[in-house]
Amino acid sequence: MVWRCALRGAFSAVKFHRTNVVGRVSTQAAKTRVVVLSPMLPRKLGRSAGENYAGFVYRTLSRYASCVVICPDIPLNRTAVEEGVLPASYLLPDRDPPGFVGGRTLYALAHRIYYRRMKFDQGPLPLPLALSMLIKAGVRQAIREADVVDLQWAEFVRLAPLVKMINPDAFIVGTFHDVLSQGFERNAESNAPCSYRATWAVSAAIARRAEKRAGKTCDVVVSLSSKDRNLLRPTDGARAQYEVVDPPLATGHDLSRCRSRDPIVLFVGAMHRDVNIEAIEWFLRGVWPAVLLRCPRATMRVVGDDPADRVFRVAESSERVEVSGFVPDLAVEYSRAWVTVAPLQTGAGVKFKTIEAILAATPVVTTNVGAEGIAGSDRFWALTDNADEFAEGVVTALLSPETAQAQADSSREWANARYDSETVAENILQIYKVRR
Repeated sequence: MVWRCALRGAFSAVKFHRTNVVGRVSTQAAKTRVVVLSPMLPRKLGRSAGENYAGFVYRTLSRYASCVVICPDIPLNRTAVEEGVLPASYLLPDRDPPGFVGGRTLYALAHRIYYRRMKFDQGPLPLPLALSMLIKAGVRQAIREADVVDLQWAEFVRLAPLVKMINPDAFIVGTFHDVLSQGFERNAESNAPCSYRATWAVSAAIARRAEKRAGKTCDVVVSLSSKDRNLLRPTDGARAQYEVVDPPLATGHDLSRCRSRDPIVLFVGAMHRDVNIEAIEWFLRGVWPAVLLRCPRATMRVVGDDPADRVFRVAESSERVEVSGFVPDLAVEYSRAWVTVAPLQTGAGVKFKTIEAILAATPVVTTNVGAEGIAGSDRFWALTDNADEFAEGVVTALLSPETAQAQADSSREWANARYDSETVAENILQIYKVRR
């Protein structure tokens, strides 16, 4: 409540002097004007599945509408500006305080509250950007003139009340890449220390309230699977429509299989994220030794951006494990793999890595968490939360590669139809009310 009072006071007291905003805004006219509020600027190739999805949404909308992307002024987005791969129109509100008395103090307070809140709320509202929405003329004008405002990621969906205050007539779409409350609840129920679990329990309660509030402030709430839609949709009191957009992961490209001579077991994921670190620790400690006993020539490859020290430590204590870090072309990794594993223990939302592995026509062994949001256990070579059964699934895929490949080819045909990019794009245009 403290930050809300501070923002309301700022909104009523500040004279809204025109201030500098980093970016460029196109003046091209279009039937529909869309503003996207997102943590990251769209790139041609994102460093995570979520970035790629948000980029696809932007590219789809910008084909038929005038789009402006507003993001925090953080190093990641500064790097995107330097790389030059940018949307036609974007705004990065300056980190420099506005030119009025008390501006520096307001920004300092916003940052302090934001970082302190993260101690008990792991999905906080982006308070510094919220302040820029109030006191930066360029940002405020872009939102006020928008027909549609798209809020990407759960944390940014919390900006919906502020968007509604600036532009009461805006059509607001809130996109939940994950259901944060579910992921936080799983962390709270883990075997971690009590203080850690208590923090996650508080975060889960706050996230549940925010998710329920989204149904009252947004016009449409988008999730990436039917499972997530059911978790988000309240039993009463919601004015929003709840829609599902399947991730547009099917490329339609022909695959070239170039399976390695010796068996390769593949794991793909952003290796700085706790959910992926915990997954690979569980697999290497509880599953991999049993696999090596029966398939001693097998190699485990861990592929993903920015591996944490914990990943290297557990890999060094295991045999025949390679940690590659970021690779520019995952297709090469999938083409050489005999089986892909997704041994996720925690987290929420549909797992893009699992779908991508199916689309790459590799046999997939996963847990129930890794399979969430993907219909049918027959889409996987093996589906289990038991370490011994998980090892058995990996071993049978390595010992019977032709049989496993036949199952993977069948699953790929199903996934190509469901996650077709043109079908997904048409769904997005309908949800956002953008005409071709």
